[in-house]
Amino acid sequence: MQNSAQTQQRRTFEPGAEYREVDDRIWVDLRAGEIAVTSKTQIDETFIKRKSENKAGEVFEFYAQPYHHITGYVTALKWKSQTFENGGVKTGWNVMIDAVGQKYGLFVASNDRPYHYFMNCLLNVDFDVPVFFRGYTDEYKGKKQKALLISQEKNEENKPIWLQPKHPERWMSLMLREIIRNGDPIPENEKRNVEFKEDGVTADNAYPYVLQKQDQKWSFDAWDDFLITKMKEEVIPAIERANEIRGIAAREEEGMNTDIAPEDRPPAAPAGAYADDDIPF
Repeated sequence: MQNSAQTQQRRTFEPGAEYREVDDRIWVDLRAGEIAVTSKTQIDETFIKRKSENKAGEVFEFYAQPYHHITGYVTALKWKSQTFENGGVKTGWNVMIDAVGQKYGLFVASNDRPYHYFMNCLLNVDFDVPVFFRGYTDEYKGKKQKALLISQEKNEENKPIWLQPKHPERWMSLMLREIIRNGDPIPENEKRNVEFKEDGVTADNAYPYVLQKQDQKWSFDAWDDFLITKMKEEVIPAIERANEIRGIAAREEEGMNTDIAPEDRPPAAPAGAYADDDIPF
């Protein structure tokens, strides 16, 4: 963690959330692409009709009030698991965010593309400083892909400096395992996927690889366990320490976290908007 003098020198973000006007992108929460308050019904004109599709091909319609970003102090990271009547299960992390004037819960599902990248970047967060969350969709190889980026500092052009993953994601294919087993030279394009010991010898299976199974499918189990353990052992304790420090600072400087004028505060979730537990997909 950085001390207060170091923090003041950085171009950090102010807590808050920015409403996104309608355009040709999908500005919804991360279960369908972006960050938003969602509802089964159109509460007002700011709620846009959207669709999402699960792995079974079922299509669900809902309404989303979109946000360009949410910025605030991360106050908790909680694991969520929910089973639905149809037998479907939803798991992932709830990120609790204090935007100073409004509190948010941002759900990052374990079956979403940003899931591993998000946890890996979260390991580089300084929880004493507000965190800028930016969700969006883009096209990759003809398909829409979700993204969730994290920033805590701006560059000289006032643009976010995106946090990068702390640990490299390594993929151990059946072919690569065969090469290592035989002691054959490792192709240049595969060296980034291999963990080496200090003496240059490959450390087979010493790293939590994404492993290719005999049926050619990929198993993320070891990588999942590794990152979840990091959340429990490093990230959650760091959040709790930052909460303690901020609590002490708030008592020493009364009103420190409530100095945003009412007209500048992010809007509260409208009455009737569904909590995460009420979303049926």
